[in-house]
Amino acid sequence: MLPSLPVARRQYLAATAAAATIATTPFPSSSSSDDYLSLFRSAISSFSRRSNPYSYPLPRSAPRHFLRLLVRPSTASYNALINCLLLANCPAAAAVVCSSLLASGLPISTSSFTIFLKLILSSARSDRFDAAYSLLGVMVRRGKPPDAVTFSTLIAALSRAGRLTEALGVLDLMLDSHCRPTPHACTSLIHGYCSHGMINKAKHFLNLVEKFGLAPDTFMYTALIDALSRNGKFDEVEKLLSESHEKGWKPDEVTYNVYMNGLCKAGRIGEAFRLLNVLRGEGLLPSLETLNILFECLCKMLKLQEALKLLESSEIDWTPDAVFYNTLMSSYLDGECSVNALQLLGCMVKRGIEPDSCTLTLILRSICATGNLHLAKNMVNTDWRFVPDVVTFNVLIHQFYTLGKNKEALELFAEMMGKNVNPNKYTYQVVIGCLCGEERVEEAIDLVLGTVTDGFMQDLVNHLLCQLGRGKRLGEVLKLFQKMFERHLVIDFSCFNSLIHASCKAGICQSQDFYRLSIIIEKGLGVR
Repeated sequence: MLPSLPVARRQYLAATAAAATIATTPFPSSSSSDDYLSLFRSAISSFSRRSNPYSYPLPRSAPRHFLRLLVRPSTASYNALINCLLLANCPAAAAVVCSSLLASGLPISTSSFTIFLKLILSSARSDRFDAAYSLLGVMVRRGKPPDAVTFSTLIAALSRAGRLTEALGVLDLMLDSHCRPTPHACTSLIHGYCSHGMINKAKHFLNLVEKFGLAPDTFMYTALIDALSRNGKFDEVEKLLSESHEKGWKPDEVTYNVYMNGLCKAGRIGEAFRLLNVLRGEGLLPSLETLNILFECLCKMLKLQEALKLLESSEIDWTPDAVFYNTLMSSYLDGECSVNALQLLGCMVKRGIEPDSCTLTLILRSICATGNLHLAKNMVNTDWRFVPDVVTFNVLIHQFYTLGKNKEALELFAEMMGKNVNPNKYTYQVVIGCLCGEERVEEAIDLVLGTVTDGFMQDLVNHLLCQLGRGKRLGEVLKLFQKMFERHLVIDFSCFNSLIHASCKAGICQSQDFYRLSIIIEKGLGVR
């Protein structure tokens, strides 16, 4: 759901203000890369979808403006800006700043080359790894050989891509260059092996880590435990956990979460709850993710009473959000327990948890299941703190349509448009059915042809043809095609198939309209 215009405007102003803070902040010559990175991140994160799903795209001119704000440009400040843009998933802007750095005449450090490597590896180009290897050669020729961070960056990218033999080769090159492998590089390789089903190789590599002068840490063991849990090898997981103290590492919340997730997927919910007690016994607090794993498992197994107990548990210091309640409501509805779903809304409100659009949609399903459509409609018109989304309206519009209350459904559609909620293809399909049911075929045709820019038109034309075909309304079918010809709209072959099918149902082959149909099909094929 997109924010309202006032909210969107405030977000944009906040983003602009964050960028402006850089302009008003003095940059002493002694500023470190971290100082620059912190300042740039405060501005660029406002445009990043990773931190804000409703963000605006970073303006094309932004890199140029950021560069102007540097009172004394240095390699460190350039590095900070490029790195920040990459973290914000803005590779195009990062490339612009890279070009500026190369043209500035400033010395290019090993850190700069490593950031260039990140930029190369962030692309989707098929030759990105060839380019990465070429860059390593350039670094050596420039007297800036790759360091541990450079090698680790390449190893991580190769491991993610499943090119594990190459990643191991880069690790050998790293050792030959007298760089000690980093925990990041080793974890990436273990995760890569595990992600591609090579658990035995992951275990073998974990045993080699100590030879590199490193002690296997929690991240490495967690990656292995995740893979073992996904493959149901719980005895091996228990062995790793029992040896953790002896091996010098300590499981954290993430370690227990991945193990718990594997147990839940295997249907071993009792053992998963036992693990919750172990986690708490270790002095760790269960996170929302921990409880979500258990909660979703209970709901999927239809242990809804146990799920409700977990939701309202006072033993665990946690505050569930609307997502947890929505999950349980959905499970109640799947089990045809609409009354329980409505009662859950009361519990939710009592705990001061704000419902969202998904909650409203689920409640509407509950109310519709009781047949009280008047109450359901009033729920949509209630002054919520959020705007009901397209799914919410679709539930109610479809319910009215199913009961033959086309006028009420069309009124809701008009209300939906008035609230600037964009309909989707399903909305249009239901509304077309309502219009045809009310003998308002001309409006249905205009509605369909008005969706050209939405990308729904061809599918909706087929849907309308099926509606008209079932009613043997050949005249309207021909009128629809005629209007498409007049507007020079491209007609898909599937439309002709639907037309012929509808015409056969209408018995046109035995009527005088067969000639008209032949002309329209011939003309349509000619247009194509």
